[in-house]
Amino acid sequence: MDESWLGRRFDEKMIVDLKELNRKFRVHMAGEGGEYETLVLYAPYYSKRINLIETEKIWLGDHGVMKY
Repeated sequence: MDESWLGRRFDEKMIVDLKELNRKFRVHMAGEGGEYETLVLYAPYYSKRINLIETEKIWLGDHGVMKY
């Protein structure tokens, strides 16, 4: 995974890409083992959507974080 994954939306294309990473590198589809963390901003059972006003991607060569 590279910097392009920071802040990426879960969608059908992401699932296809995760399947490919799983096939090539055995990255766990659910992120077990510390491959990635997620933050849910909206779901049908939320009373309101969470909007991030400002974000910053910090890439450190082989891993990164998205500050909000």
